[in-house]
Amino acid sequence: MKIAVLLWGAMLANASAAFTIQDITLLQFKLPKKTAFVTSKGTSDSCPGIFLVIRASDGIRSITSVGEVLPRALVTNETSKDAWNGAQAFRSALLDRSLSGDSLAKDRETVGHWMNDLFAIAAEQKLTTQSPPGKGRQLRATLCGFDMALLDLVGQIYGVSIAAVLGGAVRKEIAISATTFSADLDGDELEGKVDSIDSSYRAVRIKIGLDLESDLKKLRAVAGSLVAEGRQREIWVDVNQAWKDAPHAIDYLSKVRDELKAVGFTSRFICEQPTAESDIAAMGEVTRQTREWAKTDPFRIVIMADESMWDVDDARKIVALDAADAVNIKIVKAGGLIKSMELGQYLVANAPKVEVYVGGLIMTDISATANLQLCMALPRLDYATGPLPRTHSYPAQPASAPLAYTHDRTLELPRQPGLGTGLDQQAIKPFVTKTYPAEQMP
Repeated sequence: MKIAVLLWGAMLANASAAFTIQDITLLQFKLPKKTAFVTSKGTSDSCPGIFLVIRASDGIRSITSVGEVLPRALVTNETSKDAWNGAQAFRSALLDRSLSGDSLAKDRETVGHWMNDLFAIAAEQKLTTQSPPGKGRQLRATLCGFDMALLDLVGQIYGVSIAAVLGGAVRKEIAISATTFSADLDGDELEGKVDSIDSSYRAVRIKIGLDLESDLKKLRAVAGSLVAEGRQREIWVDVNQAWKDAPHAIDYLSKVRDELKAVGFTSRFICEQPTAESDIAAMGEVTRQTREWAKTDPFRIVIMADESMWDVDDARKIVALDAADAVNIKIVKAGGLIKSMELGQYLVANAPKVEVYVGGLIMTDISATANLQLCMALPRLDYATGPLPRTHSYPAQPASAPLAYTHDRTLELPRQPGLGTGLDQQAIKPFVTKTYPAEQMP
């Protein structure tokens, strides 16, 4: 009995021991995509990034957590070189820091303080890019990777999901809202693909903006196919700022209206980021016009902010101008899951009619799983494509526990605590181009 009491006392003492970050390994990688993806911004044929692996211990228990840095010049104005340098600076700042190990709330708050420190370091970094992001937006994708890994660490310490660390899962499952088609497909190709996609998708999402006449033919073909088969599926176009200003966007959307009316389309039509990122007022003009059209049209055009939406500061501007019907939250633009959660909470409190979408980009299942954790925790979620499993996108699967549908296109929280997956270093070894420290090459 005495021995049992001593053992129990030792376990309790260990349960509250501090977890110290002993090492952080950076693995720069480049995964070729099996199929190139085209938008109005450009073509992507690979997924470049940095995996970071944090190792922490309380002296008895060791934990390994993972994050993924996704520098995208066309999304966060972040080059791979700047992300690599920034990741090393963040690594140095975090080494030897400790989490209490005895209070989830306290350690979640501590990670928030650490991330604020990293945001300050990011603001001081000298960038090599010729198109630096705006003030306060430096290295957002790099910050996101560290936020992901730190929250994974906290979740594993307490045996809970990142969704729980963020405040708790408010939903048990989510459905992927749409499959996205590349901008280089013509009308006939799109029509064939639309006819064969899973019936559980509520929307058909198409990248457009390369050529107006081609886009109109695509939309007429897709809308006609949906109407002919009696499917009340939404059409969702991502313009990626290609229409630039309000007059052009309103003119182009008026032509889209004509095409949709001609085939008898009656579902919602979502238009994502028709105008330039910096001109939120222009997007507001487009939104007001489409709301007028909706009073007489057989369908509604929904304007969604994407590139214009980075964080709570942008949300405030959009809300003040009533500039969008929906917003796209991207964890890389917000700088991580903590900031993304704050953004979702702000919108629910201050713009309850604005729909919330969690989007992705060229990423692996590591970041897709992080998106899934966010989707489960957000107070409002209307659309999600960010957690889409990338199982067949690359020649190797970096995630040790890849995302998998439970039924139709539905996902549940992973059973593992923290992020819910680890990094398969052997699988990605052929695609690792550089490591730091160099001697820790897998």
